Amino acid sequence: MTVRKPHAILSDMILEGHARKPVCVSKTTFQHPLETDGCTILDADKISIEIVEQLDGDGGRDERADGSSKRRVCAVITGGYEEDDSSNAEGQGCRASRHTLDPLVRHSDSGGTSC
Repeated sequence: MTVRKPHAILSDMILEGHARKPVCVSKTTFQHPLETDGCTILDADKISIEIVEQLDGDGGRDERADGSSKRRVCAVITGGYEEDDSSNAEGQGCRASRHTLDPLVRHSDSGGTSC
């Protein structure tokens, strides 16, 4: 992904009213086989608006008084690695629910992650 692509995506998000949404990183989607050899800068694959479930301070699901889970809408930056388990923590105290609100999900044109 080049600078132009996230600029276009974020501009569209701002025009659609998402300018004040927090930005999170899906940490588990940024993996590369050469990380053990020092590869620490990984390519971003997409940016999307997602609904994420919030976690409390000890890693459990954060709940409202009525027992329903707390959720928030945020922009999520992901890498090219697909996670198998959606229960892994994402960003700051949230976990992805894999629900995209709008068609702003854009995939990278590159075939993989370079290091």
